[in-house]
Amino acid sequence: MINNEKLLARFRDYGIKSLKLFGYHTSRSREYEFIFDNIISKKAMIMDIGSVGSLLPLKLAKNGHEVVTVDTRQYHEKHRNITSISKDINNIDFPENIFDEIICVSVLEHIGMSAYGDPSYQDGDKLTVQKFNKMLKISGKLLITMPFAREYKILPWLNTYEKIYNYEYITTLFKDWKLIKEEYYIPESQKNWIKASRKNAEKIHKPYPRSNLACFIIKKL
Repeated sequence: MINNEKLLARFRDYGIKSLKLFGYHTSRSREYEFIFDNIISKKAMIMDIGSVGSLLPLKLAKNGHEVVTVDTRQYHEKHRNITSISKDINNIDFPENIFDEIICVSVLEHIGMSAYGDPSYQDGDKLTVQKFNKMLKISGKLLITMPFAREYKILPWLNTYEKIYNYEYITTLFKDWKLIKEEYYIPESQKNWIKASRKNAEKIHKPYPRSNLACFIIKKL
């Protein structure tokens, strides 16, 4: 039986492919594009956090990577290269120095904020970044995307809240890491997000005034 999350993942993937045929890129398609453009080329141990509703882990597994999915909900795809863990990231005792790369696509802003029935606790993003640092191998990389604006904010989201990050907060959050790549995207329209400078991504844009999009590769020192 196909569950709702599995249907959502396929519908989202189909929608992204369909819009691309007409030259459009949603914020999510920009995130996935960023991941595939920058993912490690050799077969590797990769963790994907917040995996439910995404085909990204499945695609990486089919490319030969060993993928560990982490989500409080059960991941909906099966593959010999996928290991699924259904827990909050900060309630898991992973070995240190285990992953070559960690992928976090628009998830950090929700951790500790009780989204999707997740637990609520303080400093979820800070605790998670510390855990990422322990789990990554020496010189391992974090590929992360997040909502971005000039000012750091906590805004209502569905029946919970999410964080909107600014550059100052991000640099403080990752003060013990090395930022090696950054990209920003803004909404030309709801259906089309275009690449922009950080300065432009700090502005409010009418098609989606809530936030813009930041994508980073950050290296463990």
